[in-house]
Amino acid sequence: MSTNTMPTNATPTNTMPTNITLTNATPTNAMPTNATPTNATLINAIPTNAIPMNGMVYKLTIGRGQVIQYRYSDVREPHQIFFATNIPCLDCIWDDDCSNWDPVDCGKNLLEINGTAIAVCYWHEKLWTEWKYVIERYRSSTPDNFWEEFSFSNGQRFHWKAITDRLRYLWSEQEQKLVDIANAEYGEHFSQVFVNNRGKVLSDKSAIARRYLTLSNNST
Repeated sequence: MSTNTMPTNATPTNTMPTNITLTNATPTNAMPTNATPTNATLINAIPTNAIPMNGMVYKLTIGRGQVIQYRYSDVREPHQIFFATNIPCLDCIWDDDCSNWDPVDCGKNLLEINGTAIAVCYWHEKLWTEWKYVIERYRSSTPDNFWEEFSFSNGQRFHWKAITDRLRYLWSEQEQKLVDIANAEYGEHFSQVFVNNRGKVLSDKSAIARRYLTLSNNST
């Protein structure tokens, strides 16, 4: 992990917001999300190229609207942790709005700021996306169902990469279905609705799928 991991949604209290929204920053290999979002604010996050300053005071909004203030020097390096063989552990420390949230485990063994445990969902980590989509799939049914889906025919469980590869494949198929639905629903109006900021018609299926889901959510 990188030195002094900063929470993803920390905003300096004495600076202008950066207006970066992580919820829309979906990578090309992103997988679907069905989990209910936490009450934490994921907008106005520090960009990945930001240079934190020790004297600057940051404000972080976490679960249930709790706000903590801290300086960069207050954030210690989290312990090394690997969830590849311990997904149930990730389930207990991923977010602080779930019923099985374990602040003692998270704060003592991973990361806390001024005595407050910081759930993994707020971390600024390169593996954040993988953790997010694995735990959402894990929570979508039961642990037994999850491992029934992500095991070989002999009962041996998939390793981490096989799980994430499978999820990417499934999401790619789902994206194509959404693209087909969007084309069917919008017909001749597709080229007017599915455009980027420059007015160019979207061709990337991930972008089309995201736009369709956004339109569907806004209409409900």
